[in-house]
This record gives sequence, C-alpha cells and structure tokens, in this order.
Amino acid sequence: MSIKKFDPSGCLYDLNDYWGRVQNFMDKFDVRTLLATEEEIYDAQEKIVRWKEVTLEGSELFEGEKLPTDEELWEAKKLVDSAIHPDSNEIVPKPFRMSAFVLANIPLVSGIAMSTSSTFWSLFWQWMNQSFNAAVNYSNRNQSGEELTERDLAINYGAATGVSMGVSYFFQYLLRQAKEVPASAMPFLRAGVPFAAVAAAGCSNIYLMRRSELDQGVDIFDEEGNCVGKSRNAAEKGIKQVMLQRGIILPGPIIFIPTLMMAGLQKVKFIQKSKPLKMLTEVSLITGIMALALPMVIAIYPQQSSINRMELEERFRFLRNSNGTRVETFTFNKGL
Repeated sequence: MSIKKFDPSGCLYDLNDYWGRVQNFMDKFDVRTLLATEEEIYDAQEKIVRWKEVTLEGSELFEGEKLPTDEELWEAKKLVDSAIHPDSNEIVPKPFRMSAFVLANIPLVSGIAMSTSSTFWSLFWQWMNQSFNAAVNYSNRNQSGEELTERDLAINYGAATGVSMGVSYFFQYLLRQAKEVPASAMPFLRAGVPFAAVAAAGCSNIYLMRRSELDQGVDIFDEEGNCVGKSRNAAEKGIKQVMLQRGIILPGPIIFIPTLMMAGLQKVKFIQKSKPLKMLTEVSLITGIMALALPMVIAIYPQQSSINRMELEERFRFLRNSNGTRVETFTFNKGL
C-alpha cells in the first residue's frame, strides 16, 4: 500500500472524519515518541523545514544531499506534532505531553486507590493528581496570548488545585455517608459519586489554568492562513470543548467500567483474598481503559477548531479574504 504524499500542513489521516482523527491522535499519543531526545526532535523539525525549502521554495540540493521519503517525512511530523507546541514552537516537557498522560497516571491512580481509608493520604494524592492535571492543562493550552507572570501562574495553580481538591473531597465525603444504600446499588454509587467529583474537579482545573485565554483572546485565522486578531469568543468555545472532552466525557469510561467490572469480580475468591492483586487488577483496568479512551475522546473535536463568523465578535463578522469574498469560517488552536 502506497503512503500518502507528504503535506507539511496536512495530516496522514482524514481530519474531517472522526476515525481519522482517532488514528491521528493515536499517532501523536504514541508513548514511543517519549524516547526521542531534544536533538532528535529538532532534527525531525529541520528535516521538514529543509524539504519545504527545496520542494516549495525552490532551493537547490547540496552536493550529495537526498530528500527524505514521504514515509520518513510523516514519521518526522509525527514526532514534531507529539512534542512541539503548535503556538510557541517550543518542546513541551515530557511528563506533560499527551503521549505521557496514561503512563503518568499509573502512580497517581495507584496512590488514590491505596489511600481511600486515610484522609491525609487521600488529600495528598488528590493534590498530586490535580497538580499534574494543572501542569497538563497549562502546557497544552492555546499559547498565542501573552505569557503569564509567575504571580498570576501561582494564583491560577493555587485556585485550580484548591477548588479541585475541595470539590473532590466533598463528593468523597458524601460517598462515605451513604450507609443505607442497597447492596445492589453500591457499585453504581461507587462509580457515580467519584465520576461527579472527577468531572467537577477536572472542569474547574481546566477553566482556572486557562482563564487567561478568556481575558486575552486567542489567535484566529482565515481560510488563507492569515491571523486576523485575537478572539475571546473563540477562546471560550475552545475551553468549553476541552472541558467537555477531558473534564466530563473522558472520566466516564475510566471510572464506570473498572468499578462495575471489579464489582463483577467480587465472586473471584483469589482476587478478593489478595489485596495487592485486587489493587493491581483495578489499576490495570483503569490504565488500559484510559489508553483506549484518551484518543477516542480527544478526537471528538479537531485540535484546530473552527468557528463561524457569527459566533465571533462583531469586528470579525464582515472580514474579506484576498479575493474579496466574505470569510465565513475561522480556525484556531483549541488546545488539548
């Protein structure tokens, strides 16, 4: 099967199709990309830049130089897209890339699972979890606005982790008070209450770590790729999409499926007799489902989101392109 011709601004998969976006994010979230060094990432970026110079700009090849194949260029783009932020053009720290999301969650999920009987350790692991989420949200935000000051960043971090932990602890407290619930309903309650807690905490964290986008607006582009200004309406739409994806939809399968499956495993005696085995089974289920769900949920919306002119501020509604045609749809990076 022949590989698609390389397009530096395109994608190996059809991003207008949901399953195409799933395949694209599975590529970008490939944990093997974490093994690449900074030098290898910049080499991959330079490979694409050099191809564009020769192919699109007419530069001559150096003596003995060969252009990379389409397959090599797509591999280079995969590495660049997985590691370099599209707005800042800087390398995202490894722990906070989406390709590290599942691996980084293994110790967090394990810590939360082991600390259910201790208020101190439960709060500690919730703080660790929400701190990690805050770092991921900040690292993968739209970065077209001004950089936050250290003071503003500290305030956002404190608010994000504090509110998220408070919400999560409140819901966990409600679960501990549920003493007169029928045994048949307990698996649903044990899944429903944590889901509400995680969803509320996740949405709070995303909003608070990215609220500067709502103040400054984000860059929006016409169909010719020209930046026409910053829009707060676009920022609001992007943050709402991320809150729906990672804040509300993603926790659903990660919480409900393992909880209900563990309830079904209550009859398996050798698992129930061994606490370490029970915890290992639960953590393995959560991790496996998270690895499957992450690209499928993130793919609900394209990373380069679109917005109709009538959804934007009035100053953008009647812009025209170079041909004099009114621009109907604009694009922007909604972040991950």
